[in-house]
Amino acid sequence: MIRLLVVALLSIVAVNAMAQTPDNEVEMYGHFMTDIGYDLDQSNPNWFDVVRATQLPSYPNQYGTDGNIFFSVRQSRLGFRSYQTTKRGPIKGRFEMDFFGVGANVGETAFHLRLAYLEWGSLVAGFTWSPFVDPDATPATLEFWGPIGIALYRNIQVGYTAVKTENNTLQVAIERPGVSADEGVYTSRIALTQVKPEFNYPDFSYAFRHTFSNGYFRLSGIYRKISWRDLQDDQYDLNGSANAWGLNLSSVLALTPKNRLMGQVFYGKGIQSCINDGTYDIGVRTIGDSLSKRPIEGYALPGGGFFAALEHQWNSKLSTTLAYSTLFIDNAQSTLPTSFQQGTYALTNLRYKPSSSLMVGVEFQWAQRRNEAAVDGFQTAEERRIQLSFKYSFNHKLKTD
Repeated sequence: MIRLLVVALLSIVAVNAMAQTPDNEVEMYGHFMTDIGYDLDQSNPNWFDVVRATQLPSYPNQYGTDGNIFFSVRQSRLGFRSYQTTKRGPIKGRFEMDFFGVGANVGETAFHLRLAYLEWGSLVAGFTWSPFVDPDATPATLEFWGPIGIALYRNIQVGYTAVKTENNTLQVAIERPGVSADEGVYTSRIALTQVKPEFNYPDFSYAFRHTFSNGYFRLSGIYRKISWRDLQDDQYDLNGSANAWGLNLSSVLALTPKNRLMGQVFYGKGIQSCINDGTYDIGVRTIGDSLSKRPIEGYALPGGGFFAALEHQWNSKLSTTLAYSTLFIDNAQSTLPTSFQQGTYALTNLRYKPSSSLMVGVEFQWAQRRNEAAVDGFQTAEERRIQLSFKYSFNHKLKTD
């Protein structure tokens, strides 16, 4: 990521050198947001202020007791946009972050990069939404994570808008590869400790969007070659690869001046890491006995899901969202009974905007997790939450000469 950002910065410098007129603009934007909520049930404390079906208990009382209150400011956001006029057209840059700790900072309030990219004509380079994702078809929610059955991720990429007319747009991109793997009951086997991923090819993604008078339809896809190599010198050969792919159909329709309907439906193999609350891309299945040279093999896990949402504007200040979503994974033969198999997500809210910069809202959220199989009578877990949010948005522009 660092090398790509350096290249992006050098590109900006080079383009600025071609500037024809000193027509520059910098915009600082963002919002302060405070969330207060009560979780009637329980979930992974690392994700205390969001609703994720994959992070619900896989067995009774895995995460302690039901009924916990939380406070959070992690949705707060800060971003910068820049605009530069050049001889060969305008160049735009964007840098944005929030405070939602993930990875090594999971569960913490920490700096988290959301966007860092530049646009020059039809070219985009940097860290931004994958073409496989439709960020316009995401509902207005107070909860940060959003629906489970939706393609939603950002990646480092180089993209190009090949077609751009009044009604049609075609985008293509090459993206940074990367996968996860669920070794299931084979996790403790020493032979697997030296099986490592191999990234010889980028991911390839595209999106076609057709716009009409009251909305649009969008079809996107992704293809990725997933390979792994067995680095251990023993009697087994665990080398392998899989062709992973996905299709995503999305739409937003203005039903009436006060009602907007949106939705997505997707299906694929080996694309769970592209999904908003997905699990693993690669699973393991048995193909021989323990004396075979290849007793097991990896393969791309199938999965799919959908979401639908209705946004209603009661008046100039009050609005509501109703949303429902589900995700299912066709797990590997080796998957543990307690592994995530299906998730469901729903919410409704009421948002009040007394001004363009201030919002207060209340939201009820529900999620359900279903495991691969029942263990001691336990197979599903539910979560119910009530959340109150306060948000102040800002936007300031500065002209430079």
